[in-house]
Amino acid sequence: MSVDDSYSEWCLGRLAQRIREGWLYVDISTTNRYLIRPDRDCDISSCPQLGTVHRHQPTLADREEAFDIVTDWLALEFQHEGAQKDLRELNTIYALVDPRPSTPSDLCAEAQRLICTSQMPSLDELLKAIAKTRRKYRDQIIAARKQGRKPARG
Repeated sequence: MSVDDSYSEWCLGRLAQRIREGWLYVDISTTNRYLIRPDRDCDISSCPQLGTVHRHQPTLADREEAFDIVTDWLALEFQHEGAQKDLRELNTIYALVDPRPSTPSDLCAEAQRLICTSQMPSLDELLKAIAKTRRKYRDQIIAARKQGRKPARG
């Protein structure tokens, strides 16, 4: 089954949901095909067996068709999920949305999130990271300080 437009995707999703709830398509007659629940008595007005208490049992082909519909729907959902993940990655890579906190309130919220999830580094870890960074960029730091001390030309 190929799904090209959003309406078809919506229909496929609704049908897959019904199948997950226990509904299946069955042939009532050579010209009539209905969505039924095999565990319930038939109440279809155009059923040839109308007037008798009976239940329609889906064939193996009916069950395979239902499996195919659900599989197509899951593949479509997986495709949408992958597209969303790709978009999030692109936004991060190309800095369309900067993930770093940009305001003091954002920074406070990020710190609170790290504390709540037990991901906040200890003070010792923080000081070690600062010392390591200062050692790594020592020459650039000194050069920037010297450049900042020069009198402004006007």
